Amino acid sequence: MESAKETRLKVRGMTCGSCVKHVTHALKQLDGVDSVQVSLQEGEVCVVHDPAAADEAQFIKALSEEGYDAAKLPDAS
Repeated sequence: MESAKETRLKVRGMTCGSCVKHVTHALKQLDGVDSVQVSLQEGEVCVVHDPAAADEAQFIKALSEEGYDAAKLPDAS
């Protein structure tokens, strides 16, 4: 990966460890995704990815297809 980017998403609908596995699997299947960190308690996901290969729209679509409502969180300042 040339320059990795970190994208944070708010994910609604995660209720258990199985949800965490589904979310992680759905995102790791996408080209350009390096790592996925899911916080069930916060309802957030952090995706480290190659911005030339994957973007937030693809993440939101993949999660929607799994039945989760996701939205990008503002970048940390």
